[in-house]
Amino acid sequence: MDIPKSPFKSLTEKAENYTNISIEILKLKAIEKSSFLFSKIIVSLIISVIFTLILILISIGISLWVGDLLGMPCLGFFIVSALLGIFAFTIYRSQKQLVSNQLTKMFLFIFDSTKI
Repeated sequence: MDIPKSPFKSLTEKAENYTNISIEILKLKAIEKSSFLFSKIIVSLIISVIFTLILILISIGISLWVGDLLGMPCLGFFIVSALLGIFAFTIYRSQKQLVSNQLTKMFLFIFDSTKI
């Protein structure tokens, strides 16, 4: 003969199951979001490395070309490095608009809880 469980015991078991399932769901959401963030970081690093290599090769080519036009290769490298320095300074001065805001938007997109 089965002894019926008290309603309180049944309720506590259901609450415990609900809590365990909620914790598992939160763990899975955290894993999903962190893996998405990790993949975004890896892709961004790969694109940055490729862009940097392309920029270096183009800079060397332009430096040699300008140096050939002016008759002094060192002058071509000086002019191109000055232009790159001005470009880097401009990026540094507008860093908050270009970098910080974009990173904030990316993190908000990744960790927005209303998507899931």
